[in-house]
Amino acid sequence: MQSLYKNDYFYLLSQQDKVYIEVFVADFQIKQFDQVLQEVPRVALTQFANLKNALQSISKHVVEIGTLKPRVELTISNDLLQVKVKLNVTAAELEESLPEITAEIMEALNAHHITDGLREDVLKSGLKAREEILIAQGEYPVHGEDAVINYYVLSERKPVIQQNGTADYYEMNFLDEVKKDEWLGEKIKAGEGTPGLTVTGEVIPAKPGKDKPLHYDKNTIVEVDEGDKVILRAKTDGVVTKVNGNISVEEVLVIEGDVGGKTGNIDYDGCVTIKGTINDGFSVHATKDISVLSDIGLGAIDSIVSRTGDIYIKGGIFGKEKALIQAAQNVYMKHANECTIQAGGDIHIGLYAIGCKLTGNNIYLDVNRGRIIGGEIHAKAQVVTAIIGNEAERATSISIEGFDRNAVKKELDDLVDNYRKLEIVMSRLQGDLESYQIIVEERTGNEVAAHEAIQSKYEQIRRVMASIDERRNALNTFLRTKGEGEVSIMRKAFPKTSLNIKELQKEIENTTTGVFFVKDKTLFFE
Repeated sequence: MQSLYKNDYFYLLSQQDKVYIEVFVADFQIKQFDQVLQEVPRVALTQFANLKNALQSISKHVVEIGTLKPRVELTISNDLLQVKVKLNVTAAELEESLPEITAEIMEALNAHHITDGLREDVLKSGLKAREEILIAQGEYPVHGEDAVINYYVLSERKPVIQQNGTADYYEMNFLDEVKKDEWLGEKIKAGEGTPGLTVTGEVIPAKPGKDKPLHYDKNTIVEVDEGDKVILRAKTDGVVTKVNGNISVEEVLVIEGDVGGKTGNIDYDGCVTIKGTINDGFSVHATKDISVLSDIGLGAIDSIVSRTGDIYIKGGIFGKEKALIQAAQNVYMKHANECTIQAGGDIHIGLYAIGCKLTGNNIYLDVNRGRIIGGEIHAKAQVVTAIIGNEAERATSISIEGFDRNAVKKELDDLVDNYRKLEIVMSRLQGDLESYQIIVEERTGNEVAAHEAIQSKYEQIRRVMASIDERRNALNTFLRTKGEGEVSIMRKAFPKTSLNIKELQKEIENTTTGVFFVKDKTLFFE
């Protein structure tokens, strides 16, 4: 046996990596044994009971109490990216035997085929006794960045009244017109990443970033590969729109002048922009958005009808009780006089509505200058204006159909619940699509068909989610209304103003300012 340690009470001996104690004087305090371990750091105490019993009496034979640790102890991480060394020596021994210990470290590293990432600085001056020190560090792989998608940003349809001297201009960015080959979006491709390297010299492949699909109408937009980007460009001149989450370019019919005898009535499958006006008695119908950009406005036209979109009339209208404005979505105009406006969405009027029949979900006039004088106003949820009626006490009727707030909340909750379920399905489909991100040439016919089926289902669900989003926005607009139907009078309502909110009536007898709303079959005023 090899002698490891001796004091006035016992010997510590080793044989074949096992440590033994031989006691020749009893009653050595076991709590003092920790100091012995500090002086002999290679000893690992594994049999405490044997040690305790041996120290209490003199024995003529050796007793096994532990194991003998190597002088150089390596710990290699499971991923082979880190190696730590612990020197089971005293500080004095390290200083005395540094060259030999350094050589042992190199031998241990070589024995485990550690060839890369060696920290030379630690070998030269960073070794410490009885401390675990990082001696070799591999290179972690850097996974590729996910693809980044950017799209053309559609202008917000938010009209603004701007004063310039004595003129009022009702401005808004209604249509986003583009020319052929203009930029409509892009995808910065997913990065391939940088591979890593283990301490044994093995390459660790990097995971490529996740690809993301571009959502666009392939009939009107082309996808162009431009190095590290995929660019979306318009195939033709037109107007940028988003339909069910897909960016697209709608055809637009541009009338440079007026609609009248030279053009005849217009009925167009797409968007229509009229840079002039519409002459009396003529009509413009379209499946999409319609904009009339003349500052002078319109007169006794026949009709403007958008079957699925919005209508914007920059200069307003003097309809002479003949003009009909009808939009599936929203209507925007500077002013309205003696006309009928019907909107499936909201009606936005800048300055005034005089003697008009207005019907929409919500009807908004400028909160500082907007006036409703005479006529019949019908809204689903809300009417907001600065003034109702006039000093001459012209009779003005405001009717709010109202809504069931609990039913709206229930529908909204159901939509949110359905949306979350679809998100789970979309996440699973996205994972399936990512599994098919392999070189096209390597796919079998069945794999191509399966990929296309998953892609089709993914697009179908995405369109449903976009539709849910639109409905959620509409319902949230209702919920922002006070009570279950509201009329907000920001400056004053004159006598002869009649309010009817969910069949509860209020006749304004004195000039009034405030908000009327119905809640729980009761009319409130704030």
